[in-house]
Amino acid sequence: MKVTIELTDRIIDAASGLMMMQAVDSDKEEQQLGDAVARMKQMADPYLLDTDMLGAKDGRQLLVGISCLALAQVLKEMGAE
Repeated sequence: MKVTIELTDRIIDAASGLMMMQAVDSDKEEQQLGDAVARMKQMADPYLLDTDMLGAKDGRQLLVGISCLALAQVLKEMGAE
């Protein structure tokens, strides 16, 4: 199953802030992150995430959470309560 999730500029900025605090150690990395944020905000087509980048345990939990959200929406559309 493929799921498309819309990321607003506000969410992208929040993610950027978290990465800035946790993973950026130099001016070069800060510039690269800024460039990536600008690119993300310009993208209009869906972007396929490589879930292999996620750690096995954390990645599985994230994907299960996304699956639960999708399943809840399908149930709602089917009229289930």
